[in-house]
Amino acid sequence: MAFGMGFVGQLGQGDDEDRLLPTPVAFPTGTTIVDVAAGAMHSAFLTSAGQIWTAGCNDDGSLARVTSEEEDCQVVASTSPSPARVAAQVACGDSFTAVLDTLGRLYWCGLLKRDDGKVLHNMGPCLVEVTGLEAPARKISAGAQHLAVLTTDNRVFTLGCAGRGQLGSIRGRLAEKKSSRGLLMTPRPWSVAAADFTDVVCGGYNTIAITSTDDVYGCGANHLCQLALETPEIIWGRTKLEALSQRGVTQVAMGDYHGIALCSTGHVIAWGGGRDGALGVGRLIDTPVPRPQPVPGLPPNISQVAAGPRVSFCRTSEGHVYSWGSGVCGQLGTGQEELEVPAPVPVKGLPGPAQNISAGGQHVLLLCDLRIPPG
Repeated sequence: MAFGMGFVGQLGQGDDEDRLLPTPVAFPTGTTIVDVAAGAMHSAFLTSAGQIWTAGCNDDGSLARVTSEEEDCQVVASTSPSPARVAAQVACGDSFTAVLDTLGRLYWCGLLKRDDGKVLHNMGPCLVEVTGLEAPARKISAGAQHLAVLTTDNRVFTLGCAGRGQLGSIRGRLAEKKSSRGLLMTPRPWSVAAADFTDVVCGGYNTIAITSTDDVYGCGANHLCQLALETPEIIWGRTKLEALSQRGVTQVAMGDYHGIALCSTGHVIAWGGGRDGALGVGRLIDTPVPRPQPVPGLPPNISQVAAGPRVSFCRTSEGHVYSWGSGVCGQLGTGQEELEVPAPVPVKGLPGPAQNISAGGQHVLLLCDLRIPPG
């Protein structure tokens, strides 16, 4: 299912129209989708057979396939990977797509741009392998212009643009030097003493990782306290986030200016910039919020949190979805274009229980189980 802005075909509907309610994406008969990923202006879908299908803007080669006409981008089509490559996960940044295969190998396509708009690295329109990982990958997460990898030996690696500290391993002016390109494009591990990482997630310009000992580390943009740190500045190195550590955080999702987390108690907390209502606390907040706040009005059985640039989502264990934040392009899934919704509201029109949520720049993808009627 897809909804929100569709002006470059990212909803996979064969046109450039917006959708205010979840709308089915058509695939060939017998195709089963098991994972979805929304980028800034493109979408990717993973099938049970390990194939990748894509739709949306392909100006930078992010669809992992060559297109000749605009209409080719508005419908989902297979990237036709090599028979030896069976995909296990897909992630989308602003203008690139990354794919993790069943052997723990990493591939990507598209391009990465520095903060000044200049190209850092052009991978091209076809998937190419990322080399330099010291162990097989088991999870990937994409920021706007960077990628984070969790390996099978429970380490975190990052690569890509580093101008706002999002890699956690490259500092200051070194991040913007042309001579640093090779350094930025080589996966570099986070060196955190005795850390055993269990998850990693990227925001637009930051990275957060959770350890097995209930500590949370982060780096990158913090000008609106989106790392739950009171100092509004770039955090260049991996830093322990005390406000999130030792409180049972099991999942984190990052927008451009805010973050949300799911705790082991089933409660959802939020922090950072709240001008668009993305914190879900019932009101718009002009001042950044560094200390996590509970999101009221949600059921106790939340099983997933997700975030777009200025919007937040959560999913219950029964497959119900709630949204809040900026809905100017219909990305709240309520059937209306709404400027700001500061408290959780149900996403309408689901044909079955939701199993996964991925929020892109101004559109959203939902993976739903159509075998079970909506509750």
